[in-house]
Amino acid sequence: MKKITLILLCIVCCALCINLSAQVECKTIAEIKALEKGTACQYVGTATTTYYYGDFGVMMQDETGAILLYNSNLGAKKAGNHEKIKVTTNMQITDVWGTYQTEGGSLLDRIVLSDEDAAYILIEKENVAFTPEVVDFDEYMTKLADYKGKAVTFNEINIRSVGGTLNGEFYSPTTGATLSVPFDARIGNLPVKASVNGFLGRDGNGKNVFMIGSKDDITPLSFNSIKDIKNVVLKYNENLNYDMLDTFAVSHVIKEADKTIVYIQEKDKYEPDHYDLGLRIEIPSVANIVTGDYIAGVYGKFRPFAGDSISGLVGASFFQDAEKEIEVVGNGAECRSLAKYIYTLTSDGMQNAFRYESTLVVFSGGKVVKNDNNTYSYVIENENGTGRQSVRFVVTGVEDLSAYDGKECAVRGVLDVANNYPDNQFTIICRSADDVLSSVMQFATIKELIASGELGSDIVYELTNPVLVSYVFAKTQNTPTYYFVIQDETAGIIVDLNVTAMDNIEAGDSIEGVKGKYNNTRGITTDFLAINDELRKDIVVKNSNNPVNGIEVTFAEILADKKLYENRVVTVRGVKKGSVFHSGTDYMPQDAIEGCFVQGTDTIYYTTGPNSGGFTFYDNMDITGVVDNKVIGEYYSIWPLSQQHIINLDEETSINSIELNANIYSYSKSLFIEAIEGASIRVFNMAGQCLYANPSANALVTINDITENSVIVLVNDMAYKLMIK
Repeated sequence: MKKITLILLCIVCCALCINLSAQVECKTIAEIKALEKGTACQYVGTATTTYYYGDFGVMMQDETGAILLYNSNLGAKKAGNHEKIKVTTNMQITDVWGTYQTEGGSLLDRIVLSDEDAAYILIEKENVAFTPEVVDFDEYMTKLADYKGKAVTFNEINIRSVGGTLNGEFYSPTTGATLSVPFDARIGNLPVKASVNGFLGRDGNGKNVFMIGSKDDITPLSFNSIKDIKNVVLKYNENLNYDMLDTFAVSHVIKEADKTIVYIQEKDKYEPDHYDLGLRIEIPSVANIVTGDYIAGVYGKFRPFAGDSISGLVGASFFQDAEKEIEVVGNGAECRSLAKYIYTLTSDGMQNAFRYESTLVVFSGGKVVKNDNNTYSYVIENENGTGRQSVRFVVTGVEDLSAYDGKECAVRGVLDVANNYPDNQFTIICRSADDVLSSVMQFATIKELIASGELGSDIVYELTNPVLVSYVFAKTQNTPTYYFVIQDETAGIIVDLNVTAMDNIEAGDSIEGVKGKYNNTRGITTDFLAINDELRKDIVVKNSNNPVNGIEVTFAEILADKKLYENRVVTVRGVKKGSVFHSGTDYMPQDAIEGCFVQGTDTIYYTTGPNSGGFTFYDNMDITGVVDNKVIGEYYSIWPLSQQHIINLDEETSINSIELNANIYSYSKSLFIEAIEGASIRVFNMAGQCLYANPSANALVTINDITENSVIVLVNDMAYKLMIK
């Protein structure tokens, strides 16, 4: 028996010796992949670790291919103790022992390593710069089997979201090929177009997916805003092409013999009629683009210029690709008037100014000075704590500024840093002499005034034509502040009287001589003109008791073009009373926001308080009032002009409108309308058929034998719904 046991022990030992000698030595990853599944192997070549593969391990790649080193403790602490297996990414390694396994489930071809095997991998070099292969996406999609696990770069890939923010997808606009990209919280949502590094892996369902290592593996190539491209692109390779997806407004154009320099502005997100932040574009041809155009198709390279010695910041220019043509998609932006930033510089003024290079801005508080070479500069002096600082700006594009020599004024223009400039000096490119602004700027309409933008704290805006006062109110917080609203046929604006009311101004007055300092708070409240005691002396009441008629609109129309209707009187029909939604303070003109109006799916808010007259609202009504932007965001409201301008559509059988000189009532299937002589009287049924249309010849118009249950009565341009009794 002992003899038999000894023989069996010898057989086992021999078997172990045979197994050890069966360990296969491979010099390349391709040789490993040629092995049978389950083969024990040793990699003796030199490879580079490229990416983590989730919690599975690290990808290893040499010139023949890539394979997964399957051990979840690579680059992390081993389970149950504090020991760390130090093989991470970007290392050159050799002497890898393990068992080869073929692709399956969520895993690629892999070498399965024990913790002991993983700990004894030989690290030849750390922090290795590994350059992925640059591939064409369409060609890549035809050779997926060859690229499993290999690190690659797509220099320009189109990306779209799939399933909300959960996943992304690479796609080819030419072949329609797509490749799924799993959502990774470390990376976040992907841009529309990018340069991307990563490798081809598999998800839990065995589906091909593209794995991205980190945020640093994504270089955005598409931007919707100039702010984004200025903040992001300088971190990346300036030789890449970048795609600007938005439509931009042209603020200035310089045409040279062989190129066109175009300055563009991006839209202000709070106020779509105004534009912020500019970008200088060089087009390698003479392009048919002029100031005021809207353009699209900006595509090319973004390159910085040298920084200045004061702020340390850099200017930049966008070089349009010669193969891509910029398209003019509209005109009339009037960018000459759309400057939003006002500078009265302090000691750190240069740093602030350089933030807006290539942007259309206005400087105020300075003087025009003639230089020795007969050019002109704009000089601003400010206290900086150690004396007075003089910052000189070169003014170009204006032939003769002699009328302003030595005088205070404002200068509007594009900040240019593309050329060399000395310390404390850069160029303001004015488009014409109109960009040197006098102390009083005249405008024929309110719309033109608003479109001009903020022209500086020392500039007075004057309306040369009469305007109508539509609403008078006070903001009754700690100290009452008085306002009235004016409008013409183009727009409306608030006049800020500060703490002193003008008792001679009432709603319905036509006034002349309106002057004020313009202020636009960029979405927080609304546009307004501030009038001091000196300026208010020029306001004259031309005539009074003018009808304040509303523009008939829907909520949807107001919300689609808020700036068109803001501070104007509108009439909205078929409005329902919504529920109380908020209470608060410091909202103009009342002190609390307490409810909303609803029309269809759209909501606009209302205020009730001591200045609103204690209005009564109904379940179904017509409203005439002033549109106001009260708070940051999308909260627009309507201030009813009076209780008479809130018509109950469900119960009213009589309407007494003293302000409109009209009384309307129904009795015994007859309609009685009292109006001033000559007023236009029209009556319609609910199907829109005209039942009566004549001017008022007498004080009382009587229309008998009405068979309708309700009608619409129009007195001049004011309409009312009336129940017939």
